[in-house]
Amino acid sequence: MAAGIELLAHLDVVHVLGGGYLAGLWPAAPGAAPILRALASRFGVVDVRDEKSADLLFGDGSPTQVTMTCDDVFLGIDEVPIDPRPAPKYVVCLQSDASECGNQELAALALSCLRSWGARGEEIGIVEGIPGLDRVIFALFEHEIPGARFYPFSGVWADGLPIATDQTWISTRFHPHLVAAAHGAGGLAISVHADYYHSKHESLLKLGSPWTFAGTTPSLDDQTRSVATLLRGTWRTQPTGR
Repeated sequence: MAAGIELLAHLDVVHVLGGGYLAGLWPAAPGAAPILRALASRFGVVDVRDEKSADLLFGDGSPTQVTMTCDDVFLGIDEVPIDPRPAPKYVVCLQSDASECGNQELAALALSCLRSWGARGEEIGIVEGIPGLDRVIFALFEHEIPGARFYPFSGVWADGLPIATDQTWISTRFHPHLVAAAHGAGGLAISVHADYYHSKHESLLKLGSPWTFAGTTPSLDDQTRSVATLLRGTWRTQPTGR
């Protein structure tokens, strides 16, 4: 490792990928904007995926020139593995971490939508984005959809995401939304954190994602039925390209 670190002193170009909107969700975020702008000014090219990130780096007269294109996953979107086996008609990916929404609320929303669409258990797939954390909400309603297939993270990592162009997704996670939409699948994107996930999902809509965006997680007492009704039968869209 020491030898690898020493190589950094002799590099002409360094590419740093990843990150995201620096929100109060992260402990080190508050008050970090001036430091971040100073560090960004040392790079020859700074590109971000959403307007809030651009405003953060370019605000207050920062000399940094920032461009805004898309998430770095798009750089290799054609290489993202897709499960070659027959894909489920409906796919759900719901997180229990980094969320301002109750797990019971998300479970109720997903189940309400699935019932509204007439989805049968054997037509439903549950994708785990982070091991353990994405099974918590499914466990709350799995008894209501017997026959549903669970795709553990280890399986997704090995075999790819179960995606088809005629699917309907429900996802709180950003990257499943990105990859599924890029392959022509439709769905419902739910923001579980107003200061973080909202800008992430919104950036994909501005790039042409055909998904419906619930915005900040809806109050289920008032909006679950309307969201489910809105989505019923609307997801037979044409592929959006990659």
